[in-house]
Amino acid sequence: MKNFKSRSDVVKHLENVYQGQYGEYKWYAGQTFVFKDGNIVNKTMLVRDPNNRISGSNLYIKVPEVYEEDTELELNRVIDGLTEEIQWYEKEFGHISELKMPPEEYSICDDPMGSGNKTVLISTEWIDNIQGDIFRLETKQLYDYINKYPQFKRILIQLATAIVKLAKEDIYPDITGIDNIAVYLDNDIPKIALIDRHIISINKYSTDKTRAKIDGGIDRLGEFLKDPSNLKNIQYLSRGEFT
Repeated sequence: MKNFKSRSDVVKHLENVYQGQYGEYKWYAGQTFVFKDGNIVNKTMLVRDPNNRISGSNLYIKVPEVYEEDTELELNRVIDGLTEEIQWYEKEFGHISELKMPPEEYSICDDPMGSGNKTVLISTEWIDNIQGDIFRLETKQLYDYINKYPQFKRILIQLATAIVKLAKEDIYPDITGIDNIAVYLDNDIPKIALIDRHIISINKYSTDKTRAKIDGGIDRLGEFLKDPSNLKNIQYLSRGEFT
């Protein structure tokens, strides 16, 4: 696998060689390429250079990476990790009615980068009408959703409560990425979906940036729970990017 200097170089290469087999290319998410095929989203994992193997204890996301010349056994271990994460999310958040967690299917596929390697394909439901996520949505919009739609407010409170409780046990769902906790419209009614469901590893190898993002997200959720209808708390929750 060629060593690319930047994300833009990765995207440029994909756009030059991609054959369209997984649908319309939408974006590169760092660990996966995202494609839209009708009402299905297909995500293929980036095939990495085995000479730059990431230590398992140093992973930001706990699922193993895919590497050049991985065997079927190694790729199936990646699939096992993805399956375990989805099962964990169901265990921790499945009790929240109307919280959308689209089921995922996994398989081994050809690398869309044209490397000749195999990788892992993740297929799930494409969610339309995403307005943003709870950390980046315009404050007035989120305030209106919370105070005008009791069901939306109830789901958000239950979700925030569960995440803050898990944080006390040093277990972290992936919440701070763009649209991880997505707000979408279903017949003009705001609802919440959990997208790109991963378990975050915080350990002695974690960077200060990783810790700050997670701590910042937990703090915002905690403040919101003190008074979920309060404008200042909602403004703090939706203040934007983590720095």
